[in-house]
Amino acid sequence: MKKVDLSRRIVSSLASGLLLAGCASAHAGTAVQRTEAARAAPKVAAARTDRAREGPEAKAARIAVERGGAARLTPLEQAFHDAAEKVRPSVVSIATVRRIDPRKMGPMLPFGLPFGMPEGELEQRGLGSGVILDAAGHILTNNHVVAGADELEVHLADDRVLVAEVVGTDPKTDLAVIRVEAEDLVPATFGDSKSLQVGQWVLAVGSPFGLEQTVSAGIVSAVGRGSVGIVDYGDFIQTDAAINPGNSGGPLVDLSGRVVGINTAIASRTGGSNGVGFAIPTHMATDIAQRLVADGHIVRGWLGVFIADLTPDMAATFGLSRDEGVLVQDVLPDGPASKSKLEAGDIVVELDGRKVEDAATFRREIAALPPGHEARLTVVRDGKRKTITVTLGELPDEGPVADARPGRRKEGPGKRARKYESQGLTLRDLPAEVRKRAGLEGGALIVKVEPGSRAARAGLRPRDVLLAVGGTKVRSARQAHDLLESAADDRPVRVRIRRGDARLFVALPAARD
Repeated sequence: MKKVDLSRRIVSSLASGLLLAGCASAHAGTAVQRTEAARAAPKVAAARTDRAREGPEAKAARIAVERGGAARLTPLEQAFHDAAEKVRPSVVSIATVRRIDPRKMGPMLPFGLPFGMPEGELEQRGLGSGVILDAAGHILTNNHVVAGADELEVHLADDRVLVAEVVGTDPKTDLAVIRVEAEDLVPATFGDSKSLQVGQWVLAVGSPFGLEQTVSAGIVSAVGRGSVGIVDYGDFIQTDAAINPGNSGGPLVDLSGRVVGINTAIASRTGGSNGVGFAIPTHMATDIAQRLVADGHIVRGWLGVFIADLTPDMAATFGLSRDEGVLVQDVLPDGPASKSKLEAGDIVVELDGRKVEDAATFRREIAALPPGHEARLTVVRDGKRKTITVTLGELPDEGPVADARPGRRKEGPGKRARKYESQGLTLRDLPAEVRKRAGLEGGALIVKVEPGSRAARAGLRPRDVLLAVGGTKVRSARQAHDLLESAADDRPVRVRIRRGDARLFVALPAARD
């Protein structure tokens, strides 16, 4: 049987078709060309008009593209590029190794160690970022990047890989300083984070997911975020620049290439960037870093009080028209403040001549002062201003500097007693043995809080002990009931309670219409 070369036939057919189409175009000749020219005429005229209107930068970019070159960057793009190039040599990637003894994991697992688990230590590897502080090799990063690490390896922008050691850590701010020995290091330039404005462009630089020298852009979304639950002493810059795992410890920079923050955390439900990232401002980070380099640890001032923000309702109960300052909720018996004339119920409006903004800021400022510092507190008491001097102590490892975060202490209600109800509270007398153990002369135990009531809106809880209503001490549940019943419904009512080991002021808001 004769073999037929199908491939040649197919190629030949395709060639004939193309050729035929070409022939048809050739036969159309001049008529086709005229038609196409007529169609293109309006487009050519519009292009000429656009070129006449274009500016010098757009013209230069167009000519560069037409000549086969790269388009020039816009001023904003150039600023991004220059900032990234300036900070790049100062940004490092930090690889960590933590060794875990699997035998110590057994008690944490419901059925002990799984069958077949290899013997010996396990290695847990981590990755973060950092920024070079000085030519001596100090690098600033996050505490959570290096905490518990047995090995630290730093990757520089010039591809050098160096072993690092921990100089000091501060878990309360999530900052740490490590050190490498190397020459020709390029320290970063640090900017003034206090001058940052909302809406200002910033770049986040680091190693997200191990991708070194990654740059993402965004704006400053907010400043002064102090109560986001990340660390004990927070004053964060919020940004929508993408921050992902591996970015921690890397710099947040302005468009001049100056470091204005240390990228630390994100708010995310997925583990990746959702446009809500947080960076520690450099005015805090550099201060902590310098102290870690000098001493290896952080010593903080201690006032020894519980405080709270002064809300409008609470301010009204003190006869104040403005909610400025912070309220002293309680003075710890053995704290530095107990040795001064500071009292519970004082409203602190100034610290060393500076206006007190809120409880979080006041707490940070006290902690930043050295032990032994004579702190001058301007307070409002009974509507009058007075100045009180307190010699700060050293903050213990655990304990309030100046905050309203009381511990919890269970106190049994004892045997059944008569209940009294008022303002959404169900009250009962404290048993004598409970009063004696707690060191109380009187008081009324809150056993129930009605949802939606004035008491519930004020944040009162079961097991709180009511100590005073207004300025009157509570001796019994019945007296507390009578005082609450006689309180006006159209304005807030101040009560004093004991919660755990702390005594707090709480304002019952005015009744709703």
